[in-house]
Amino acid sequence: MYCEKEFFDYDKSRIKTIRWMVSETNHRLHRENDLPAEIHFFDNKNNTQIQNLKKVIWFRNGKVSRENGPAIVEYYEYENNKRQVKREEWFIDDVRHREHNESSNKPALIEYFKNGKVKAEAWYIHGYHTKGIESPQNESLKNTSDLCLNLSICCLFFK
Repeated sequence: MYCEKEFFDYDKSRIKTIRWMVSETNHRLHRENDLPAEIHFFDNKNNTQIQNLKKVIWFRNGKVSRENGPAIVEYYEYENNKRQVKREEWFIDDVRHREHNESSNKPALIEYFKNGKVKAEAWYIHGYHTKGIESPQNESLKNTSDLCLNLSICCLFFK
């Protein structure tokens, strides 16, 4: 396992990104034991000891993938000693997917407001959007006013 770090500054005091790869020559992102292979941080300009998580991504053999939880988790900036989730996405082998069955019918994409309440949800099975607000893979939904504008434009286009 090879670990690579990217920094915000020249003196390497503020980490921007940490990536785990299969090896130094094989740059496929990968990490065992249900640990993220890519971790992004907000720029910690005031140099506090707290690393302010921005996004964590799980990879298996170079593909965004996680069996038992979201494969991508994005956070709002750390405020008032609280880390708040902004977005969660479930992927299996680079495909947005969350298993549906009789006992579990949960979205593969969830966006949250800063207060923790759900902003938007979308259900996907093997990459196919089945319910909720559709979002292109790996592209964040902006805000609700942008969503309303986009939905209005779509409705005008398909009339």
